[in-house]
Amino acid sequence: FIISGPTRFSRVPPHLAAAVEREMRPLLERFCGCRLQARPKVHGLRTYLPGASLAAHLDWPDAWVVSATLCVHRNASLPAWPVALSGRGIPGGTAEVSLREGEALLYE
Repeated sequence: FIISGPTRFSRVPPHLAAAVEREMRPLLERFCGCRLQARPKVHGLRTYLPGASLAAHLDWPDAWVVSATLCVHRNASLPAWPVALSGRGIPGGTAEVSLREGEALLYE
């Protein structure tokens, strides 16, 4: 599994998922400079608790995918949990990004 340790997962109600899809689609299309062929998918809300880890992985490695990670809430009393990215377009090959509440990280 790519996720280990303590986490919590919550499904997003259909009406809220539809609103997120509607708002994110133009941002994702502008980011990739393309027209998305499929509807954006909202997978749910995952809370990573102290001790959790997320292994390096490719989102859907058999397809070209534009992804977004949204920070819905962050406990400011805990250290930031950065998203690590690697790829040819990143100076030095790797980067870490810490999101604040309300921010999104778009990547392909």
